[in-house]
Amino acid sequence: MFYAATAALLNDPGKTFKRHSTVHNMFLDYWIKTRKIEPDYHRYLTSAFDARSKADYAVDEAATKDDAQLHILHAEAFIHRVRELLQTP
Repeated sequence: MFYAATAALLNDPGKTFKRHSTVHNMFLDYWIKTRKIEPDYHRYLTSAFDARSKADYAVDEAATKDDAQLHILHAEAFIHRVRELLQTP
């Protein structure tokens, strides 16, 4: 989802992003706050990032199969929606 969100923000060919937080905040500002995309998609993006961070760094928390399946569904929906946005003039 991070790369799809980044693609949705690349209206300037020279623009790059080095931090996930920058992409999350810019996606929120450009797409969500302007009501160009539904707020659920920002939640999907940040929720997946939080889950990935927990899986990478939290010693006492384990991801469940149900959590993973939900994140996969959200990722598929997110990528589909970003594709729609990028195809719309």
